[in-house]
Formats: sequence, C-alpha cells, structure tokens
Amino acid sequence: MRIVFALLSLLPVVASGATPPGAVDSSAEFRAAGALAMQADMKAALVHLLRVQPAALAEDRRRVWGCMRERFVEKKPPPLPVDLDPWAARVLSTYRRYWTHVMLGTQTAAQGERELAATLATTLALPAGAEAAPEIAPGMDKLEPLLSAKFDARGLHALFGVTAPLREFMLWRKQSDQTYDIDLPSGREAVHVTMMEDFLSLGWLGYAVCDYHHTGGWATPERLFAVRSAYDLDSESFKVSYLAHEGQHFSDYRRFPGLAQPDLEYRAKLVELSKADTSLYELIAAFAANGSANREQPHPWSDRQVVNDLAAKLALDAPTPETWKRVPVAQIQAAARDLLEQDSRRRAADR
Repeated sequence: MRIVFALLSLLPVVASGATPPGAVDSSAEFRAAGALAMQADMKAALVHLLRVQPAALAEDRRRVWGCMRERFVEKKPPPLPVDLDPWAARVLSTYRRYWTHVMLGTQTAAQGERELAATLATTLALPAGAEAAPEIAPGMDKLEPLLSAKFDARGLHALFGVTAPLREFMLWRKQSDQTYDIDLPSGREAVHVTMMEDFLSLGWLGYAVCDYHHTGGWATPERLFAVRSAYDLDSESFKVSYLAHEGQHFSDYRRFPGLAQPDLEYRAKLVELSKADTSLYELIAAFAANGSANREQPHPWSDRQVVNDLAAKLALDAPTPETWKRVPVAQIQAAARDLLEQDSRRRAADR
C-alpha cells in the first residue's frame, strides 16, 4: 500500500523581539533543533538544543527541551504504556531503540534497519537465525504484514512503511470513518477520512521531538487518515493543511500514478498556499524555516522548492517573513495556483 505522510506545520518561526549582541537566542536555537530533528539528524539537533537557556522558553517548549535532553542526551527512553501487553511493548521498544541509534548517528540507516528486522523477526518467533545473522533476517516488507496481523488480533491499529528517511511505526487504539467534500483547484473530491485516536506511538518524528510535532495524517489511494487530536476541525489547519493537502494526494494518485513523494508534497503544498487565508503567512514562514535541498527528505525538500518557486514567480529576491507579508494574500494564492497548473501541464505533456 502506497502511503504519503503529511507533517503538522511548525509554529511561527519569527522571533518576538531582538536579541542583544552576543546573547543566545534560545527560541531560534530551539527552532533550529526542531528543524534538524524533523530531518532525523538528532546529532546536529543536539548542538542547538544544548545552547538553549530553558528559562527563556515558553512553558510548552521548555517541557519539550527537557524531554529531548532526557531522551537523547541522558539516553533515558520514556516509560512504556502500563496497559500495553508485553509483546506489543517489545515491538514499541524495538522501534524506539532503532530510531534513537540512527538519529544519533551511532548506526547508519541500513545498519539500523538490519538490526530492526532481526529483532522483530525474533519477536515474531521466526526461524532463520535472526539473532546470529541479522543480514539474513527476513526483510521489513515481509515482517510488517505479520506484525500488523498480530496488532489487529490485539484490537490495536498499526501503521508501518517508511517516512523518509526512517522506518515508521504508529500505533493507536480507536478510529472512526467520515466523508468530506473537498474543493481542489482541479475540481471537487469526495473522500473518506478515518479519524484516529488514543495513540501509543506517533511515529519517529513524534518520538524525536516529544510529540511537539508529528505526522498529522496520510493518504492512500482509497482514503485519508487523520490524527484527530492534531486538529480543530473548523480551522484552516484541518480544512487546508490537512484536507486540501491530503485530498490533492488522493487526486494525484489517479491523475499522475507513480508520482514520487517529493513531487506529491510539492503539489500538495502549492494547494495549501492557494487556499490558505488567515494561516497563509504562517505557512510560508514554516516552509521557509524547514527547507532542505536534499530530495531524499520529501517534506523539507518540497518546503524549500515551493518557497523558492513562489518567490521567483512573484519576483521576490531573498524574501524575509516581513517581505512576504507585504504581498497581498490574493496575489500569493493566485501565484500558487499558477505554479500548480504549470506543473500539471508539464506532467500531462510528459506522459
């Protein structure tokens, strides 16, 4: 099953006031740490995190700062849920250990995945000498359906696969189905949404930043999935950054089958900017703050590409958050629609 993930947007990235020369801008350091953690580079993130003066942070960020220090500096993982059965707890602990090792750079992604597969094969009581020879353990693509079936038998819901650059594992207890009609630039989409609640694991991103940010949902060719606690259902965050974003994925699966994840994210983020009103400048600031030139990281790459293309379209040279705010909302929305239409025409011509 092909899955595309949508990350929750970062909080506004503009500092609230000037920082005296020579002083540490703790808010900026916290944001830098979060941006690197979202790229699974915890080793680099900790350089910034350890510069933070926690007293300078708001209470929620101070909590996250302390949690990340405990988790990745003091190497103290959070306690496992007390009501989780021993087998499920072992699986969760195995993923947490894998995420930690790879994010801190003590293992490469390939080494971590081999060890993850070997440990999970043993947990599933599979033969093949997984403990003695991790390289011959069954691959993750074979193990994940077996793990999913075991979680189903326990009345739990699990998601596996990859949220680049790491193997994903989300686990929750409750879900319900709803249908929404979504207006996209290309037309109206009626889509089914599964609302998920009562999470035991919010994936590697949630683990990296102590659930301060995490995956807000994803799309499959059949339906959308939403982390219910992530959204006010009347907000633009839900209607635009989730429904319109994910609805565009849903549409693109049919219109441009086989489209790579970075390109899917690029198109969906253009849709966000074409529809956002009250959250528009905040979205642009978040995209600008978290961009990456590495196409292997689909979300940061698409953040950067969208901002660069939009700035070029509007003839803005190295714009700052204040520069963007001088451009009318309607003009930015129209430019985003134009970029999406150009991309669609090019892809249609290449087929």
